[in-house]
Amino acid sequence: MRAFCLLCLLVFSSVSFAKTAEQLRAAYLMQIPAFVRYTNTNHKPYQITYCFAEQLGKVGGLIDAQQSVLKERMSFSLVVVKQANANELKECTYLYLAKNTDNIDQYIKQADTKTIAIGEELSVMEDGALMSLVQEQNKIRIHINRTKLDENTVSFNARLMSLAKVANY
Repeated sequence: MRAFCLLCLLVFSSVSFAKTAEQLRAAYLMQIPAFVRYTNTNHKPYQITYCFAEQLGKVGGLIDAQQSVLKERMSFSLVVVKQANANELKECTYLYLAKNTDNIDQYIKQADTKTIAIGEELSVMEDGALMSLVQEQNKIRIHINRTKLDENTVSFNARLMSLAKVANY
């Protein structure tokens, strides 16, 4: 009986601390700037701007809720971009494209070459996104589009590259 209670306690504690896919994506999104290197130092932004296509969604909402804590570590702002417009997208350091975003390909086409487009599914890689945070079972896996990485003005730290699945899309 004692062993059963201990087992139940361990199972309950591990379940109660399990992270949702949105929480993991938000955590990854906030860590990515530490792994980005700019090939042209003039392109390095003074402040990081996270743009969310159409709405903050769950991932943006989680970051928004933690802004006061997160801003102690880095300077950033959150912006919702309502339409795929080059003028609106030019200030974006990171463009987050949730699964339910309409016209993902248009957002990617209108984004600046200095903007890192990040999606939630592999299909955004085919549309031209640089990175995707894909849920595989109960984990989030980073996928990097080698073709877009070669065209972009950024590179990634070797540590991130070793954790990510890198392929041509």
